[in-house]
Amino acid sequence: MKTFISAILVCGAAALAITSCTKDKAANPAAIVDCSKVTFSGDIMPIMQNSCNTTGCHNAGGAAPMPLTSYSEIKIYVDNGMIADRVLVKGDMPPGGLPEDQKKKIKCWIENGAPDN
Repeated sequence: MKTFISAILVCGAAALAITSCTKDKAANPAAIVDCSKVTFSGDIMPIMQNSCNTTGCHNAGGAAPMPLTSYSEIKIYVDNGMIADRVLVKGDMPPGGLPEDQKKKIKCWIENGAPDN
């Protein structure tokens, strides 16, 4: 009986360990983003460079229909609502989505008028 209980505990611990090892898109879902400190150059452009301008996507000559490599290129798609729709609403761009803290920064930046700062 003691062996049986030990086996159940080991299996339970293994199951818990396996199910808790999932990739969490929210780097820190409770992260508080201070919208007054979000800048294009310090926050938004690095997100775009690391998540959108990679391996032939939204860079010059990439597979995507438009480059997103500069403020002026990005601002066009902020103004027409495409960035908000695809990144924040649908969450299908970039493929697999962004962590919540990055989405919050983009949302703040857009709501603050998407300044070139």
